[in-house]
Amino acid sequence: MSEFEGKLVDLYLVSPRSLAVVLGDLEVAGMGSCPEGDLNILLVVIDTLRADHLGCSGNLKVQTPVMDRLAREGVRFTRAFTHIPITGPSHTTLFTSRYASEAGVRNNGQAIPYEESCLAEAMQYAGRSTFGFISMTVLGKSFHFDQGFEVYRDELPPPWMLSAVEVNARVEEELLNHPRETFFAFVHYCEPHEPYSSHGLSECRVMARRGDEWLAEADIDREIGLSFKTVLAPGVNPIRFSSQREFRLRGCSVEPRPNGLRQIPGSGWKRDGRGILSTRDAELAFHVPGEETTEVTIHAVFSEILSETESRRNYALEVEAVDTALGELLERFEAAGLLERTLVILTSDHGESLGEHGHMGHVEQLYDPLMAVPLILRFPDGRHAGRTVEDLAALSDIPPTVFDLLDIVPPSKPRGISLLPLIEGNGKGEGRALFLETYRPEAREDKVGIRTPFRKLIRTLGAETEEVYDLQNDPGEQVNILERDPLTNEKLRLLLAEQLGEGAAGPEAPTPRESFLDEDAKEALKALGYFR
Repeated sequence: MSEFEGKLVDLYLVSPRSLAVVLGDLEVAGMGSCPEGDLNILLVVIDTLRADHLGCSGNLKVQTPVMDRLAREGVRFTRAFTHIPITGPSHTTLFTSRYASEAGVRNNGQAIPYEESCLAEAMQYAGRSTFGFISMTVLGKSFHFDQGFEVYRDELPPPWMLSAVEVNARVEEELLNHPRETFFAFVHYCEPHEPYSSHGLSECRVMARRGDEWLAEADIDREIGLSFKTVLAPGVNPIRFSSQREFRLRGCSVEPRPNGLRQIPGSGWKRDGRGILSTRDAELAFHVPGEETTEVTIHAVFSEILSETESRRNYALEVEAVDTALGELLERFEAAGLLERTLVILTSDHGESLGEHGHMGHVEQLYDPLMAVPLILRFPDGRHAGRTVEDLAALSDIPPTVFDLLDIVPPSKPRGISLLPLIEGNGKGEGRALFLETYRPEAREDKVGIRTPFRKLIRTLGAETEEVYDLQNDPGEQVNILERDPLTNEKLRLLLAEQLGEGAAGPEAPTPRESFLDEDAKEALKALGYFR
């Protein structure tokens, strides 16, 4: 009996050309003399990286020599965008080339359905070893992001984030020390996702005490997690957290977790609009029912409360730090002899608002600071080096581009397009429109939108309010021109209606498939600012 009997499977068609050892006619894709059989794919996603925080994009205040070099040696898309500014849903689109809502993944904590066809699966069927290295819990196996990966490193102890340096160590351990013939590797860095570190420019020490007993302390600018052992007895066990500066308690997990444990904030805590607690000095009571005393380890995750100026400074420092880490990774690839036969794709899952439109962070809005992402493709032979493409591009375009490059017939119709014709100058992307979306409960309101090269329409559902921006004359999206040019606005509405048609995408799309979230998983998502 076949192991696939009774199962729904994806079939990938690989053309004879892609099975050849050498592809002489693949020069149009920029591969030149690099045989397809030797081509590796390295997809690097730098979480929360704004498109305008690279030197190659004209930012002279942020030093990104590694990413700038990739742009000089490759192709940079100057107008690339995510469809949704939330990490898990955005990666769903990146892996499937379908809108996140179409796949039923509108928020973090929702799993990609197994019947969706993912990029790594196609790479595996095409004969490549597949590796995934993540740095945030929201991309873990629990949510099916490991589909198609032979190796998927998602072990993330509290504080549920790994530094880029730690991710690099895992890449070296799993891939660089044991190179395969060909591979597809996905590397995810969480910097510069909040909490933003000053990398030593400032200090915010948080201390945990139980009565007169000192338990632990840490500089949360460097270490966002504080872990300590203690004993929880039946009844109320108060633990005091204090610092010289105000800080947020983003999450707190207990291992092993006593049955029925409740965490009750004492006086001195404030709660923001997302339900996150903050204080400078307050108690958190751990209430244990029953009669058993348990020795536990408590993992508390904090972040320093920063001014807008401090946030902008620290965000830039995080970008510079991850650029350095990326350089170290590429140096290791080069030393292993892999870079010369590896296509490097660099992008982000979404941007970050740093005070624009009165907002800090992502998720909530569909303005360009959150939606614009860097997108660089560096071909191994240097073909197309230094080229910039101004046509609209999107994260949904990455799977079709890889499929086109490797001559793989997509298993289903993608939402994205192959970018190879645009790279060659043979495409026509000027009339393109991109669908945008973000949803409750992580966002405060459901919003959908449409973006063309020169206009953007944003609709807030429920309230049914609309915003229209002239992106050519108002790139900062400051003036709502809804009442002007009704003919153009109606065309935008028709484009949006086409994307929302038949409930394929948007709030009427298939019901999200929730993964089972235990208390620790909820604490992990809350610590990352994603769970309410």
